[in-house]
Amino acid sequence: MACGPRHVRHGIVPGVPDAGTPEEVGAGSEGGTGGTGGAPDAAPILGGAGGSGGVGGNGGSGGANLDAGRDLAPPDTRTPDLGVPDLARDAATDPPPPPPDLPPDRPPPPDGPPPPNLALGLMGHWKFDEGMGTITADSSGHNNSGILTNGVAWVTGAPFPGSGNAVSFDGNNDFVATRQDLAPVLGGTATMAFWIRTTQTGDDTAHSAPGVSGVEQAAGADDVFWGFIDANGGIGVAAGNSGGIKSDPINDDLWHHVALTRDDSNGKVQVYVDGGLVRSGTTVADRKATPFTAIGRITNAGSLHAQLDDLRIWNRVLPTAEIDFLATH
Repeated sequence: MACGPRHVRHGIVPGVPDAGTPEEVGAGSEGGTGGTGGAPDAAPILGGAGGSGGVGGNGGSGGANLDAGRDLAPPDTRTPDLGVPDLARDAATDPPPPPPDLPPDRPPPPDGPPPPNLALGLMGHWKFDEGMGTITADSSGHNNSGILTNGVAWVTGAPFPGSGNAVSFDGNNDFVATRQDLAPVLGGTATMAFWIRTTQTGDDTAHSAPGVSGVEQAAGADDVFWGFIDANGGIGVAAGNSGGIKSDPINDDLWHHVALTRDDSNGKVQVYVDGGLVRSGTTVADRKATPFTAIGRITNAGSLHAQLDDLRIWNRVLPTAEIDFLATH
């Protein structure tokens, strides 16, 4: 016989087995089946007790244990989360921190030392790049431009990249006339540097020789000679009635970089060719004031037969490193 309908009683937790009620037991039948065990994931719950036997019937069997025949789940040994930080757990589960801020990109270090400051004490700079006309500019900022006089010619084939032209002197009294007197610079402590190409021979006596610039004072010693050419084709510097200091021959029809220095406090002079110091010595130790305004000749002496390019003058003695830089750049 079928069992009658079950009724849920108030106060009973759903899913928890109950012992049954008299209404669940038919008269004269077997006792009602016991309640089932708890849900599989919950703690094990034993079956409910069998119902009482009805009239002439037997008592119901106990409810089945859902966990019968299988191992009980192991106890949960995990530490409950009480809101206290677990450093080991957080370290294992948290994402890694962002990398620290990196310094901004920096430019690579320069190759070698910085270039020298060749603008320091620069008093005249004639590049001779114009290639036309009769005016050549002074790039030093001192506004001492020059005028090509008596047939000075422009030529191509300058000695270094970036210089497209040079000037050529024929040795027949042609020169570049500057607007301003050169004695205030070249009569004292100074450096002159330039590129020269020549086959000329001159004179071993500076006041009778051709040269790049300077002045001869007749019957006096207030004079100076920059880049004079000697009888063997060497080039040098002198002051007053001294013999001067000069290089070995450079008159091989090739371009050479020449730098000349003079210190008026002690008379020391130096001659550099192609960046290297080739001669040094002593001349007259004082300032020379006789005025002159010519490049390409020594005023009152001889005229240069050569090509010139990139002529510069400073009111200081350039050190060897700066002269080497000029010759190689």
